[in-house]
Amino acid sequence: MRATLAVMIWMAAWWLTEATAIATTALLPLIVFPLFGIRTVREAAAEYAHPMIFLFLGGFLIAL
Repeated sequence: MRATLAVMIWMAAWWLTEATAIATTALLPLIVFPLFGIRTVREAAAEYAHPMIFLFLGGFLIAL
């Protein structure tokens, strides 16, 4: 629980300060969660393949 909160604060700091690209910050859990033992890579990556994500992506691409 503490490690998850730490990652959340770390990501929020990077988003607010734009210390790195937003896309890099968004992918941070894929690397950090397995290192901290929060989730496996497979479990962390599953959230990025949710059908709702693809729905939004399709809508954004149509809007272009």
